[in-house]
Amino acid sequence: MRGWTRSGTDKYPPIVARGVLIDVAKSKNVAHLPASYSITVADLQEALKKQGTTLRPGDVVLTRTGLMTLWPDETKYRLADQPGLSLEAAQWLVEGQQAMLLGADNFGVESFPSKNPDNFVPVHTYLFAERGVSLLEVVWLEDLARDQVYEFLFIASPLKIRGGTASPLRPLAIPIQRK
Repeated sequence: MRGWTRSGTDKYPPIVARGVLIDVAKSKNVAHLPASYSITVADLQEALKKQGTTLRPGDVVLTRTGLMTLWPDETKYRLADQPGLSLEAAQWLVEGQQAMLLGADNFGVESFPSKNPDNFVPVHTYLFAERGVSLLEVVWLEDLARDQVYEFLFIASPLKIRGGTASPLRPLAIPIQRK
């Protein structure tokens, strides 16, 4: 059995970190956020306060829009006008809170369509090109939200795909028990 190394095709190691769910939909008392809603820094801060959760450097941060409650109904779960993070919210999470990875239950993490006519995916551009931060899309967060699990051990191992720029993975959330 070979161990993991930082060379060649093994450049993407498994991720083991503290995970945090920010349930923006619940914070706003809705089943899901409205179409094209851009989550703001204030939205994230309000949800964290209501949950009694704080962020720490190195966290994996998963944002719940509630959109997966509409899956797989193609008339309701629409790719063209999804709610998601605003660029400012992504910057606050990465620069201000030092999140290591961002994820969400929508198809793209950010809101669509883009409000920037010069950039179709400004959050992707910021995360990948400017900050080197990976993201997870279309993450099922409904069970964590239902059980109000806002902090957990996050584990994920990307497939090693030679020459790939992305990889499927199966994220695991193991609740952190408080005494």
